[in-house]
Amino acid sequence: MSWWTRCTGLVFSACAVILPISASDIAPNQAVRLPIADVTDRIFVPIAVEKELSHAWVGQIVEDNQGFIWLGTRDILVRYDGSQTKSFSPGSAGSTGVFVQECCRYTLFRDRSGFIWIGASDSVYKYDSVTEQFKMLPIAPDKLQGLVRGINEDSAGIMWLATSRGLTRYNPRNGESARLVHDEADPATLGSNFVRATLEARDGTFWVATNTTVDIFDRKTGRVTHHFSLRNPLQKPDSTGNPYVRLLEDRKGRVWIASARDGLAFIGPERKALAFVSLAAGRNIEPGAWAILEDRKGALWVGTEYGLIRLDLDRKQLLRYRNDPTDHDSLPADWVLALFEDNEDGIWAGTANGGVARFSSDPPPFRRYRRPQGTSSSSDYVVFAFEDSHGVIWAGTKGAVNRIDLKTGRYDVQSIGENTEVGSIAEDRSGQFWIGTFDGSLFRSSPGAPASVAYPHHAGAPGCANNEVRALLVDHDGTLWAGAGDSLCSFDPATNQFRRYQTGIPPPAEIDALAEDESGTFWIGSRQAGLYRFDPRTVSFKAYRHSAAPDSLSDDGVTSILVARSGTIWAGTVRGLDRLDPQTGKFRTYVTRDGLPNDFVNGIAEDESGSLWVTTSYGLSHFRGTCKNGGSVCAYELNKEL
Repeated sequence: MSWWTRCTGLVFSACAVILPISASDIAPNQAVRLPIADVTDRIFVPIAVEKELSHAWVGQIVEDNQGFIWLGTRDILVRYDGSQTKSFSPGSAGSTGVFVQECCRYTLFRDRSGFIWIGASDSVYKYDSVTEQFKMLPIAPDKLQGLVRGINEDSAGIMWLATSRGLTRYNPRNGESARLVHDEADPATLGSNFVRATLEARDGTFWVATNTTVDIFDRKTGRVTHHFSLRNPLQKPDSTGNPYVRLLEDRKGRVWIASARDGLAFIGPERKALAFVSLAAGRNIEPGAWAILEDRKGALWVGTEYGLIRLDLDRKQLLRYRNDPTDHDSLPADWVLALFEDNEDGIWAGTANGGVARFSSDPPPFRRYRRPQGTSSSSDYVVFAFEDSHGVIWAGTKGAVNRIDLKTGRYDVQSIGENTEVGSIAEDRSGQFWIGTFDGSLFRSSPGAPASVAYPHHAGAPGCANNEVRALLVDHDGTLWAGAGDSLCSFDPATNQFRRYQTGIPPPAEIDALAEDESGTFWIGSRQAGLYRFDPRTVSFKAYRHSAAPDSLSDDGVTSILVARSGTIWAGTVRGLDRLDPQTGKFRTYVTRDGLPNDFVNGIAEDESGSLWVTTSYGLSHFRGTCKNGGSVCAYELNKEL
């Protein structure tokens, strides 16, 4: 069976079938073409480092044994503690020891003891995170020459230093060192003196990458037993430069080679041939591969000049992430130089001109929608969201309503004519939409109508008692209700007028939430005056306020109300999630000790299973019967699960 019909376990765009990855008849330096798709299912969070332009270039990333992240930039070393940075400049002295030029752009390495190693020109430094001291290792000049471009530690604790003038073996226990070089007359020596990286595989095979070859090296004899040519047949024009080569063994024993000149390649567990994976995606010239990482779930990540590429565990398709200047959540720059995975399944990407960003190895459970480019009348700051009877999402922003059709992907923006925040949206039974604002007017929007109709509050106007409409509700009879300031209003379509009900809420408090239970009773929430019960049959109001009693409302700042399908009344306050027993008038409050990420509750929703989803000022919570922490609330923290 030929190479083109076996495909070594990957999917060729030419044959479009899945074949064994352990094929034994791979021709040397064949090229595998996989389908490539551009995707946007990750959120890249930029990490603020420093303002200097040089720090936009991040070529090395490593974490020390204290949890600090170290970033190697073009001309400086930066330590990041999660909120602040500390810079270590070449040539600086004092408490941080002596540093030199070319200190950190090519190689940073953490050994098994937790020390950080920094490769420099003709020298190597070791950093002790306890004493915050750099120490240049005493390696004889004839044993270590050239710029150190790679550092690795094997299972015996021997350090291997890849340099531009050969490979240096260094024993940190006794200081012994040896230098191995290329000899044109001896094929059992390294393929080139320009050594870029080393790797010890799990089966004990030791790999050495030069700028032209990938070699299998016998550490006992000091001899090379096999050379694999690192020459991509798809790469044009021909070039002799290959400044970076990275080696990685995946969980199935394949050795992956990421090279700046020749792109991405792999050698199967049988160690018989090297094959390239095309990353061109329609380009005439293959992009170089500058960084490679296998995450904890087995996905392979590759940094190129034209974006970040992910190859899933089944190795069937390439998914590419690109920079989009209109999307703040996209990759900060296309040229990815460094990749690193931290202990919380976060992946760090260092770029050539966009700094460093962190993203989750898994796609977030939620998809973000941002306003299209050129829609200057809208904002990304969403105050209120609503789903209409056709499944279209309405997002209220400042001065506009954004409509997103989830079925077609169509996105349009409707200006409301006033520069004020949209605080509430409702759809009545006639198919008309009502839009309440914080300090403008109440608007009615008809499908297909060129403009909205305003219902302002002033003498002779048909509006409610106040222009600040923060809550809207269509009841079981189809009547529209509006919370305007401290008043509750119902709309009469026959007269095109609102009827006002005085709630008794003390001014300057206003109505912020409205809900109706199955008996037709209304529940009213105010951020300053607590929870109210309104019976439209008797036109009577009853207040539930916070007091010193342990079973009272947790706080008078009520932000949201939900009447669950079970009939339970839930109120979100600035101090927790409250459940009301209507028979006794007593409340049970859930707070951070029960699992909420924060006591400040912003919203409550019920899903099809009857579970609650609660938004707080520090994340989202799933309220259900049992959770992994033993409580009833599962917390989803910001920038972690979300």
